[in-house]
Amino acid sequence: MPRKKEGLFDYLDEANVWILKNLKNKKLIYTELMKNSLVSSGAFSTRINQLINLRLVKVEYDQEKRRPFYSLTDTGKRILELLEEIERVHRKVGLGEYRELKEMEKDLKDIM
Repeated sequence: MPRKKEGLFDYLDEANVWILKNLKNKKLIYTELMKNSLVSSGAFSTRINQLINLRLVKVEYDQEKRRPFYSLTDTGKRILELLEEIERVHRKVGLGEYRELKEMEKDLKDIM
């Protein structure tokens, strides 16, 4: 039985983070956003509604074009900034560990 989703991090899987990244600095209509999504069209509706309910994404209606646009809320922008910072730190740490291993490997070869 799947665990009940309770906190923000329970919802920040690859598909939802993809949506946040695609809304960075722009507004998109539903079909534009869904077009390259990582989930099916049926699941996409659930995903976008989760992000709206978490107040990470907002819907604005363009009266002139008569269709809704999706964009990040201020909270959504901040959460995305923090996630991107976590990714940067993780990459740096990962590269650092890789370099250390390569240096150790070289030292071992020199000893032998």
